[in-house]
Amino acid sequence: MTSPTFTRRLLDFVERAGSERSTEKVLADMTRFIGETLDAHRVTVYLADGPRLVPYVSEFPSGEQRPDQFELWRSLGYLDESPVSERIRAGEEVILVERPDEFLPGDVAEAFGVQPLLLVALRTQTALVGVLVVEGRRDDLVARREDIREFAGFVALALENAQAFERENERVREAEALLEVARVLGESTEMNAVLASVARNTARVTGFERCSILLADDDGTLRPTMSQFADGHRDPEAWERFRSIEEDLPAARMVMASGRPAAYDRPESTAELVPAVWVEPFGIRSVLFVPLIAWDECFGVLLLDHRHRREISAQQMRMATGVAVHGAIAIAVTRLLARERESRRQAETVSAALRVREEQQATVAHLGRLALGCVDLSKLMDEAVKALAATLSVEYAKVLELLPDGDRLLLRAGVGWEDGLVGVATVDASGDSQAGFTLLCSTPVIVDDLATEERFSGPPLLRDHGIVSGISVVIPGTDRPYGVLGIHTTKRRTFTEDDVNFLSSVANVLAAAVERKAAEEAIRAGEARFQAILDTASDAIVSIDENQRIILFNQQAEEMFGYRADEVLGRPLGVLIPERFRERHIHLVDSFASRPATQRSRRDRPELWGLRRNGDEFPVEITISKLEAQGRGILTAIIRDITERKAAERRLEELIRSKDEFIASVSHELRTPLTGIVGFIELLRDPDQGLPAEERAQLIEIAAREAFDLSNIVEDLLVAARADIGTLQISRVSVDLSAQVAQVLEAWKHDVAVDVVSTAENVKAVGDPGRVRQIVRNLVSNAVRYGGSDIRIEYGTNGSSAWLRVSDDGDGVPDEDRERIFEPYQQIHRELGQPGSVGLGLSVARNLARLMGGDLTYDYRDGRSVFELTLPAFP
Repeated sequence: MTSPTFTRRLLDFVERAGSERSTEKVLADMTRFIGETLDAHRVTVYLADGPRLVPYVSEFPSGEQRPDQFELWRSLGYLDESPVSERIRAGEEVILVERPDEFLPGDVAEAFGVQPLLLVALRTQTALVGVLVVEGRRDDLVARREDIREFAGFVALALENAQAFERENERVREAEALLEVARVLGESTEMNAVLASVARNTARVTGFERCSILLADDDGTLRPTMSQFADGHRDPEAWERFRSIEEDLPAARMVMASGRPAAYDRPESTAELVPAVWVEPFGIRSVLFVPLIAWDECFGVLLLDHRHRREISAQQMRMATGVAVHGAIAIAVTRLLARERESRRQAETVSAALRVREEQQATVAHLGRLALGCVDLSKLMDEAVKALAATLSVEYAKVLELLPDGDRLLLRAGVGWEDGLVGVATVDASGDSQAGFTLLCSTPVIVDDLATEERFSGPPLLRDHGIVSGISVVIPGTDRPYGVLGIHTTKRRTFTEDDVNFLSSVANVLAAAVERKAAEEAIRAGEARFQAILDTASDAIVSIDENQRIILFNQQAEEMFGYRADEVLGRPLGVLIPERFRERHIHLVDSFASRPATQRSRRDRPELWGLRRNGDEFPVEITISKLEAQGRGILTAIIRDITERKAAERRLEELIRSKDEFIASVSHELRTPLTGIVGFIELLRDPDQGLPAEERAQLIEIAAREAFDLSNIVEDLLVAARADIGTLQISRVSVDLSAQVAQVLEAWKHDVAVDVVSTAENVKAVGDPGRVRQIVRNLVSNAVRYGGSDIRIEYGTNGSSAWLRVSDDGDGVPDEDRERIFEPYQQIHRELGQPGSVGLGLSVARNLARLMGGDLTYDYRDGRSVFELTLPAFP
């Protein structure tokens, strides 16, 4: 008979257990209750795990738990294999086992000290939750049989409630992990940040201590790339050991090949798949391998591990696989955006190179103007070395003058050298120094590393200043070289051909200035050499007098304008300018000539148009300088034909605009479904919403459709990227067009009505089934987005070809755009005011069709837009 004390304590237990949300705490409270109310020897609980009954806890009334004994008991699994378990599953509620040796082998019952026991089913109205085993004296068990059975019913309900809450918590953790990965991807496209989030959240959601990521290189080699513990911390020393392992990991390759996860509860016993070098140094006792797969591409493997022996459940494998799919998507999108950034970086590099080249040419032009009017050669050389150091970003620049004896070179001008050396220090002119070697070979000399140079040894001037790299060129002269022009750095640097040409141009300017200072009898010869320098310049140089009449016209000017010099000398400058610009230009020149400035700055430099002899106009950029010569004011214009640069700038602007629009469109198209998915998950995981099951199912269905749309967008992006780099693989097998159409339309069955018409039975083509579905999906999506309400799919055969048409009764595409719609990133409908998209669908579809030996075309006939796919017919 039940005592009032037992009833009161039972009610207390029911009140506590009813609100408990932890299986472990429910069972701890249960064993404490039995210890306080029943004279029991030991209490053991088995919980149902699918068809199995697995020992979960075993405790004595004192609260003592013998972990080693319990682990051994778990490994034996006698209840799961005993006929008693069949009786419990068949419906018996209470079974008394008076002699333990009837239930267990005698040596086992004796070793564990098993007493008579009462087995009570922990059953709810819907399922068998587990089995309660109470050991004690037979008479006590018989007397309290009904009390224990009644108590077990409440325990079963409390366990069911706690397990349901724990399962919900698992789903919430999984959703939070996916939201965290999506948040990181939305905030940063930096690969390490994305990988760290994937690793940390996978470990946290699945209950593993640590998650490591191994990514495949282009050659297929698996490289450890990231490792995170569930709490977010890292072990730098262990990570360095882990990433330095060079031995193969067969288990990871097997998982990548099969596309299925693999668990190893005792990895040390499968050394042929998981070598000891991957396990022992890190204390791994159980490990799970999960492939990182998205859109039929495997990027690598997740490696999840425990440092304590744990049995890996099917639930853990399922959750790890789900997070791995989203991790693979994040990796794929991050790589795609990285390629886009690299493309932009290359475009910016080209633009920067053009700017550097322009600065170098401007420096040469500036020094050329100084050379024309400079009387003091030392000032010109000082200006030249300063300009070289600033333009090329080097620490040292120098002008070495070959002394009359020909044995030494004097440091005539320089930047960066110790005080007192300029004008005093000398360098050996023999072939043993860099300057002497330059004079000897009469060609530019480039030094990558002076310490390893074998052609000559560096002179004390260079070694004392820690010089590493540099260039030297000859400054030519009439009878012999004037000397050497050089630049140097204290850090290793690779100089380009443009750098060499720039230095040579400056050397030529200095040589011209030196010649200009020669004797009076050599003036004409010096002028001729200077004219030769002007003629070798890459820009046209034109000088005019106070009346704007041409007095100098170099060879590049002849080639640019189509006149010989003798045809324009003495004529007005207006002959080179289109008539509509002449008045404005004459005013600008007069204004500049009246100002004290000697050079028009870049900000002041106007953009004008030139006029060729044949009447063609072309854009030019002009730099104007002025000087006084023999009492006359002379203006010199350096004219650059910028036709190609303008075209390049337009192409670059178009590329940047196209890239910006593409990235913005991709961001919008990716974020729209992601935002929906995140919103629905927030609703689903909020217990305060109290959503009915039907509404929860509707939200899950909508989230699934959004995920399907997101998958389609990324698939098109990946196909376009693979096609661009030539890695897209296409199979050629028999394809049933009817089956592919049906499979595609399954995704739209609740949203879109499509008429399917076949003109022949059993229409089969040669192609890739997955790619055929992708084409049909893109065509139907295009019709849904931009077409009319009447959408129709027809297919049939025509001789050696199979064809499939997707048509709608919407407005047609203008004639001038009917081929442009198949170009990547084109958004014709956005121009017409309709919603935009990534602009890849039709381009991807046509590329896939042609890769399969067919084609995709567009036509507008009988009031319908018709996209027709043709493929080789299957024989």
